[in-house]
Formats: sequence, structure tokens, C-alpha cells
Amino acid sequence: MDIQGEMEIGSIMNYFHNLKEIYERRMSECDKKAKSDKIRCMFDFLYDLTKIQDVVNIRIMKAIDNEQDPRWIPIHIIDNANAIILGISRNIGDPKTIVEEGYVEDKLKRLESRFDWIKMIYKK
Repeated sequence: MDIQGEMEIGSIMNYFHNLKEIYERRMSECDKKAKSDKIRCMFDFLYDLTKIQDVVNIRIMKAIDNEQDPRWIPIHIIDNANAIILGISRNIGDPKTIVEEGYVEDKLKRLESRFDWIKMIYKK
């Protein structure tokens, strides 16, 4: 693992250690804002939380590192789901921007495609 990865993991561990306090502080900060700023604040927090999920998921992907492992496709579904949340929260839920950007649509198609693979392989 490189230094950046170690720093990222260190900050994640710190983050989880204080997650309840961080959640309460961030939501309290958001609650004090006017409606549009409050919504942006909550989307920013959702983005931050999803980035943490994404880092953990990437570590799982690296640990599996085998396309023959039955968890390979599901872990990529999580990757796409995180990407969808990141794309929507980065754009503060603005449908016009989300559609114009195309990122979320691409990830939705990939998610659906990967789930179709699972159904094809494991459906009885």
C-alpha cells in the first residue's frame, strides 16, 4: 500500500471512530442553514460518506482480485451503486445536470448489466 493509501485508511479509521459525533455535528450545521443551503450541505455529507464506502469497496475488489470468485460481480454492482450516489450527490440532486453529464446513466446501465449477469448465472 502506498503512503496515500495509508493516509486514506488512517483518516477513514479516525472518521469511523467519531462517526456519531461527526454525523450529529454535520447535521446540526446543515439544520442551521437556509433551505437550499441546507440541502446542499446534506448532499455534501452524503457525498463524503459515499466516498468512504467507495474506498472500502475498492479494497474489497483488490482483496478478491479474481474474476472467477462469485463475489466479483456483486462487488462491481456496489461499485456502480456508489458511483451513482456520488454522481447524484455531487450534482446536488439536480436532474438536468445529472442527465446532461451522462455519468449516472452510464453507471445505471452497468449496474443493470451486471445484475443481469448474476441472474443468468444463478437463477434456477
